Amino acid sequence: MVGVKSLAALRGGIAIVSRTCGAVCIATILLILLAQIAGRIVGYRLPGAEDFVSWSMAGAILVPLADTFVAERHIRLDLVRSRFATARSVRLLEAAVLAFAAALVGALLFAAARFVVTSYTLDDTSPGLIAVALWIPQLALLVGVFMFFAVLLIKIFELIASAKNPGQ
Repeated sequence: MVGVKSLAALRGGIAIVSRTCGAVCIATILLILLAQIAGRIVGYRLPGAEDFVSWSMAGAILVPLADTFVAERHIRLDLVRSRFATARSVRLLEAAVLAFAAALVGALLFAAARFVVTSYTLDDTSPGLIAVALWIPQLALLVGVFMFFAVLLIKIFELIASAKNPGQ
């Protein structure tokens, strides 16, 4: 059986990948902006830069969701949580909230997957100066939501495992 420590390691690994991919998106924005500045100095306009920056911005927002959750930088309701008297009631509250969040993110994951598959099936391309298959930048949405869903599920499994084995 998978232990709590190995689940935590998996959750941490996903968070590192999430954080790194988010940093790559931000670095891409920086490089495109620097290329635009250099292009303006020499009189060259970088075609399609706005499209690539906007796709990178969307990726920079969506891909690091898993890392944000693992680092506990999402909004937490500690005031509500502190009102519960026992550790068991806090664990039940956390389980209910995590299950609700996993259901919502799972629905978003399903919708994102359908969105990307539909764009791929229809061979949808961007209307900008550079025609790009839209499923490629849409993968950032799918990957980000998938990693977020995965860490939510891992957190639920950790909560269940810690309830069954309090000493672990």
